[in-house]
Amino acid sequence: VHRDEIDGFFKALNKYRAGKGDDEAFYLTLNNGGGPKVILIDRDRRVEVERSCVPITGTIQRKTLDEEMTPRKISSGWMARWVICLAQMPKRRRTRLPYPDIDAFLKDIYHKLSVLKMHYRPVQNEETGEVLKDETNRTVYQGFPITYHLSDSAADYYEQHFFNPMVEREEAELNEGFQLAMSKWSGYCLRIALILHCLHEICKLKNLDGTLKTYLQLKEEWKLSGREHSEKPFEIEIPTLIGADIIQKAIATSYFYINQAEVLYKGQQQDEDDTVPVIQKLIQKSEELWDTVAEGWISTREAYRNCRELVAGAKLRQMSNTDFTAALFNQMVSMNL
Repeated sequence: VHRDEIDGFFKALNKYRAGKGDDEAFYLTLNNGGGPKVILIDRDRRVEVERSCVPITGTIQRKTLDEEMTPRKISSGWMARWVICLAQMPKRRRTRLPYPDIDAFLKDIYHKLSVLKMHYRPVQNEETGEVLKDETNRTVYQGFPITYHLSDSAADYYEQHFFNPMVEREEAELNEGFQLAMSKWSGYCLRIALILHCLHEICKLKNLDGTLKTYLQLKEEWKLSGREHSEKPFEIEIPTLIGADIIQKAIATSYFYINQAEVLYKGQQQDEDDTVPVIQKLIQKSEELWDTVAEGWISTREAYRNCRELVAGAKLRQMSNTDFTAALFNQMVSMNL
């Protein structure tokens, strides 16, 4: 789904449901690869897809985006699922590209990605075990995605340089919108890694002169190999193990968009996120308890009982005193306080 002004997509949600529909819930489900089963029919087979993929892209004015970020859409996780870039578009320059027709180049890349190897099994009648046929007497196949894995070094790098730091950062974050956005990136980073891996491997398929093999070239090679008459469709097979070099690039990409989200959420709620006075008050209270039995330790209950700023901050963020205090303590721990 591509909209030049994605605001039109937002406004169209539930438009034909008298405002009582569940379009947002539908797209939230699609975001996680779920949603209703879709039957795809092409010349050779009919495939039942159980894992959906619906990319939605577009542009939006900053003011319009701020208006879209209502408390309800933030708390529901709707806004957290959008990957937003606030950086300005670079100025157009006359550059010499290795591929004169960039549209044809990208179309060929997408075409090759669309035929990456999958697992296909004939659909059988649950009672009789008979293989199902369509109206043209062709076997009905069900597609099962191949599972890709991180190499051991990639998994270690991801855990040490992204997953663990993000968990700590998320626990210490006080801005609800940004906290929800960060919670999605442990998965988004791996999605980016998979995309980069597939693109990287697709671009390894080259001719002897170093140029990329086109989709038509690869299919012609498949025909000449004699596999055209087999029951299996034309597919491109790539390694299923994702290396550390790819996960490093995915992490760098993820941090760029995470920083963009931080600017978005904290720029919108800058006044709400000034926790310095609250932290100063808690440090002061801790110092008062240093020579007591508590030895400087302060409980969450004692904190919000003796700090009006903390109670006001919790109310402003629509959080309980306990939850806000715990989040604030985590932030202080991350600051070595």
